[in-house]
Amino acid sequence: PSHEQLLYQEVQALLELGAVEEVPQEFRGKGFYSRYFLVPKAKGGLQPILDLRNLNKYIVNLKFHMVSLATIIPSLDPGDWYAALDMKDAYFHISITPAHRRFLRFVVCKTHYQFTALPFGLCTAP
Repeated sequence: PSHEQLLYQEVQALLELGAVEEVPQEFRGKGFYSRYFLVPKAKGGLQPILDLRNLNKYIVNLKFHMVSLATIIPSLDPGDWYAALDMKDAYFHISITPAHRRFLRFVVCKTHYQFTALPFGLCTAP
């Protein structure tokens, strides 16, 4: 399959996950659009990329310190329990408010889409 067909398949998978939606006809061409394309993975296959570099220039990135497990363990008492989770597609569990989805738009096969969930590459993402 061509790159365009593979990219279309990736978008269809995102639609099924609920991570993207089509932009309503009356809002197409409005908002902030980024390039969406495929790059080769190191171990074979292709990785979809939403290039948010231009959008990130306009976002104020507030600094925060993400606490690691190594920081937390010394504060545990004997007998305490803890759990660590590694969620598949974790970013897609973080919803984007409808008013901000217009900043996360892209076009594939002449169809306009926008992310409804947090995409990789946004500078404020954890």
